[in-house]
Amino acid sequence: MPENPVKAKLACPTAIGPTVEQLEMLSRLAAVLGIAVNPARSKTEVPSTISASDAGVLADALLDRMTRRVPQAADTKKGIEAEVCPYSGLNRGQFYELFNLVENGEPVIESMSFKQEGEAHGARFYNVGSVVRYMKRLAKQQAGKAAN
Repeated sequence: MPENPVKAKLACPTAIGPTVEQLEMLSRLAAVLGIAVNPARSKTEVPSTISASDAGVLADALLDRMTRRVPQAADTKKGIEAEVCPYSGLNRGQFYELFNLVENGEPVIESMSFKQEGEAHGARFYNVGSVVRYMKRLAKQQAGKAAN
């Protein structure tokens, strides 16, 4: 399956940061979606490029608008391989472990289940932004422990 060209252009090593082309693409995307990336700018003003920090704000805003279905588990009888999340690399079992985690009285990962009345099974979806934020927080915590 060919790689998504937009996703390929937006992917960048975090140590280097986004390229000018990526920032311009994010700026156009923000304008189309109506996302204000810099509160100091007028909402009607569309910048030709955006800063790297604004790109991060935009990426977070886009991820918060995204939900995905929990990856499918493997089924050897049907010949189905286990799926993983394209954003986090987590599999179905790891997601269900995270769904049970609670910090400060709030679930760590935002999820929702949809089930039609009378059906035995439903579909569980998760918010991509909450997964990415949790993984970033966890990485910072682990980096802090390693430095000590």
